[in-house]
Amino acid sequence: MPRFLQAHATHPDPHMALALAGAQLEGQRAGMTPTLGFLYLTHPYVPQAQALLDEVRQRWPGCGWVGASALAVSASGVEYFDEPALVVMLCDLPP
Repeated sequence: MPRFLQAHATHPDPHMALALAGAQLEGQRAGMTPTLGFLYLTHPYVPQAQALLDEVRQRWPGCGWVGASALAVSASGVEYFDEPALVVMLCDLPP
């Protein structure tokens, strides 16, 4: 069964939030090569959605991406409602 890694962060700068979440994920990765990623954003980050997608593609090459934007996102018992935040999930699916 594939293991999903997840991280979340909030910051006024969406790229800093992604850097914070990325650091959390790197701490969990232990050599895992992700093939599928999920990027969930709250509405304040929508204007930067393409730039964030470009950044995750560069950070985790070879990983396919899906995602969504919403008023709220949640992860590991934390909910961000109507504030800038993101959640990233990574998984290594078999071919």
